[in-house]
Amino acid sequence: MKTINLTQGKKALVDDKDHGWLSKFKWFAHKDKKGRWYAKRGFRTGKKSIIFVMHKVIMKAFDMDKEVAPNPDKASAEYASIILTRRA
Repeated sequence: MKTINLTQGKKALVDDKDHGWLSKFKWFAHKDKKGRWYAKRGFRTGKKSIIFVMHKVIMKAFDMDKEVAPNPDKASAEYASIILTRRA
């Protein structure tokens, strides 16, 4: 496992095989309304903003919804188990 530095002093843990191409982009840390952290990147095309979430980019899961279940390991509470489900 390797890390990618995010904004706000956060780091994302990524697999060695994904680190090379993911580290070519700038990623930022985003905290959602429920207090969960996500690694995201974005860019603008004209007036439209495009935002990518790192776990969806890695899994090529742009057409899937996400559900996040908290990790029961209290020592690493900032991590979460990601469960992806297809849209109906």
